[in-house]
Amino acid sequence: MRIIRFKTPQATSEIIDGFTIDFSLSYIENRSGFLKDIITHHVFRIHISRIALINWGFRDIAFNRDIIRIAFPFAVEFAYEKVNDGTLKDYEEFMVAVSEGYDTYSYDLDKIVKPEEIDGYEIKFESQVTTIDQKIETNKVADSIITSRDSINALIHEKHKNILLKLTQERSILHLFRSVNNEEEFKYAISTLANLTTDMNVDLLREITGENKKCELKSIGLLEKLLESIDDESNIIIEPLKNINRIRQGFPTHTDLAGVIKSLKYFNINYPVENYNEAWNILIENYKKLLTKLLEKTIKYCA
Repeated sequence: MRIIRFKTPQATSEIIDGFTIDFSLSYIENRSGFLKDIITHHVFRIHISRIALINWGFRDIAFNRDIIRIAFPFAVEFAYEKVNDGTLKDYEEFMVAVSEGYDTYSYDLDKIVKPEEIDGYEIKFESQVTTIDQKIETNKVADSIITSRDSINALIHEKHKNILLKLTQERSILHLFRSVNNEEEFKYAISTLANLTTDMNVDLLREITGENKKCELKSIGLLEKLLESIDDESNIIIEPLKNINRIRQGFPTHTDLAGVIKSLKYFNINYPVENYNEAWNILIENYKKLLTKLLEKTIKYCA
C-alpha cells in the first residue's frame, strides 16, 4: 500500500499576477514483513494566475482560505501524476494558468474539503508504481518522439550552439506515456501536446530566418519559413502542427467548432470523439511522424 498524506497548506504570498500556495505532503510506502516503511516528505508550490481565476469566475476571493480550497484539487492531481509516474521529487513548482491548458475550472467547490480538513487528507494507491523509464521501454511511439527531439537538438546545437526544441514543462513529456480515458483527460493531453509543438527557441529561429522581434510570426510560422529555405515540402510538417494547435485552441470549449471538426478530420478522427484514448494515440503517432520528417530536414539543413 502506498499513501500520500497532506499536511496543513500555506498560502505563502499574493504575487502580482496571481497567488502562491505551498502544499506539504508525505509519501508512505508500507512494506511487508519486518522491513521498515518508506516515508519521505515533499512540497508542491502551486502558482495560480489571476487571469485563470478570472476565467473561472473567481474575481473576488479571500487570499488565504478561498485560494487554498481552489488550489487543493490541483495538488491532488499532481500527486496522483507524480506517484503513478514514479517522478515524485522533494520540491516542485507548478504553474496553473490559461497558457498551460487550465482555461476552465473543472472542480465543484462544494465537493472540495475545507482548508482545515486538508491536514491528514490521504490518497491511496493500490497498484505498484511504474517508473517513466519502464514506460518508455513499453511505449515505442513516445520513445521515438524523445529520440527524434534529442537528435534534432543535437544537430542544431552543433551548428548554432543552441537548441531548437525546448521543454519548459516536464509534464508535457510525461503525458505521452499516459492513457486518456475521458474528455477532461483528453483536454489536458492535447494541451500538453500543443505545448510541445510550439515550445521552440523563437530567438534562434528569428536569427536563422532573419526575422526581427517586430515580426508577427510565432514559433510555427518561423519554423515554416526555415523549412521553406530547405525545400518545398514544409507542409508535411507544418500542417499537422497547425492542426494539433487548432484542436487545442477549440477543445473542449468549442469556440471554433468548425475548425475543431476540420482538424480532427485531418487526422481521421470523427467528431464527436467517442474513444479518447484512440484519438490521443492517433495524435501522438502523427506527432512522431512529423518529428521524423523534421529530423530528415534538420540533417539536410545541417549538412
